[in-house]
Amino acid sequence: MLRLYRFTENETITENFILRVKLVEPDCNIINLGPKKLEVTEFYGLSNVIDKNILTLDYEKRMNLECTIRVATIESHLPAHGQLVTGDPVKEQPRGDHPPSYFSSSNQKMGPLCKRGDCIPGLNKLTKTIKTSCEDFLLMGIRYQHLDPPSPNIDYITIRLDLTDTRSRSVYKVLCYTK
Repeated sequence: MLRLYRFTENETITENFILRVKLVEPDCNIINLGPKKLEVTEFYGLSNVIDKNILTLDYEKRMNLECTIRVATIESHLPAHGQLVTGDPVKEQPRGDHPPSYFSSSNQKMGPLCKRGDCIPGLNKLTKTIKTSCEDFLLMGIRYQHLDPPSPNIDYITIRLDLTDTRSRSVYKVLCYTK
């Protein structure tokens, strides 16, 4: 039971009412971790691409159901020890003034260590909120770049998934996932 008060210059009006609330249990089985893990092998390193091997989206695909993913790194302040980037790092090509041993073909470093995360050419930091279809999200080529050693061996990315009925534009399911 709730009580509502309305104050006027001359009187106070009180109204009692019941507010019905329906709790809907979230479906935590929509976003699942895939067969591969999202790992960074070294400080200031890059993860592999977030794709269908990292995340699987298991929802009922119907003609009138639209799946969108929203990643708002600025609002959530996550990831805390890195950033999300797109693009492929440009690897330095051998030059004539360096001996061949300077460049190891199997383990070429991607760039100098930097805290701002902008010193690896070819990478673009995601500075704004991403809102895209679920299928497009897995094809964007998003990676995690580590920036803050020494840090815990785990960081988090917040992903919001909305399933919307395209006919009524009502949200069918909302799922927030952090990992």
